[in-house]
Amino acid sequence: MNGARSVSLIIPTLSRLNDLEITLEAVQAGTVLPDEIIIVDASPDDRTERFIGELALRTRAVEFVYIRAERPGVPGQRNAGLTRAQGDFILFVDNDVTVASNFIEELLKAFDNPKVGAACGLISNQFLPGGYTRFLQWLFRQTRYAGRSHYQRSGFPTFLYRPRKPSVVGALTGGLTMFRSEAIGDFRFDERILFIDDDSYSLDLRARGWELMQWSAARAEHREAGEGRSFAGRVRSNVVGRRLLHKRYFPQNILNVSSYYYGVLGGAAVAALRLKPRLMLGNVLGLWDVLRTGRVASKPSREAISPQNPNDGGSGKT
Repeated sequence: MNGARSVSLIIPTLSRLNDLEITLEAVQAGTVLPDEIIIVDASPDDRTERFIGELALRTRAVEFVYIRAERPGVPGQRNAGLTRAQGDFILFVDNDVTVASNFIEELLKAFDNPKVGAACGLISNQFLPGGYTRFLQWLFRQTRYAGRSHYQRSGFPTFLYRPRKPSVVGALTGGLTMFRSEAIGDFRFDERILFIDDDSYSLDLRARGWELMQWSAARAEHREAGEGRSFAGRVRSNVVGRRLLHKRYFPQNILNVSSYYYGVLGGAAVAALRLKPRLMLGNVLGLWDVLRTGRVASKPSREAISPQNPNDGGSGKT
């Protein structure tokens, strides 16, 4: 247990009991345990609920909390978990992530700095794409690995690739991020923005002046599903969600807006050149969704990202 530094772990899940068991087994083998594990379940059956009930009876070191989600969707499920969480620190872990035994212990070290509002771990089994793909991602200002982590004018983030030491970053990796409860405050996920919720909280915390870190010693593996028809649907949703975030956090000048559209069209071009027609179609249909509505609604931002911040989308640096 963590004494004065209590941790609430929130895991959203949907009909993936086998994956959830692997994730929970790794968490319970940790050198530091969370004080509570909150499972927010959107499964249509009760298998996960029964499993968590049995696990809670066998385990005394950790409190298990089961929440039945009103409907599927990671943002809404995480919001439900936030409503229940009591910890000084909130840890989001996806149900297809296997954390190392010292994962929580290492992440907590990031918060010795009172300026740090959130810290993510490192996905140890991700690999760089080929040089040709990386060039196309750079050319079209896509999400990619780069020399520094920040948001480009297009609204697409860049990430550090396996940093060897703790690093201040502009964008957090989703599915393995810990937050200071004070930093979360009244933030709640926009349930219209699916799959890129890591961008939602990265941009929100930065707009409020919190520092973000990637803690290289906190390692985890992502048990990824392959690309398929549903992945193309995710791309379509991402195009719309990224426009929502772009309007909310970026000054809507001609350079930033045109960079967003350039990035989306670039995504379609990259998919076409890589012979992935479904992904190309996902980008095109997402762009059509944005254009046909003409007014993708967004809540007012606390403060749009300042062009003076050298790590943000207004700087024009990549």
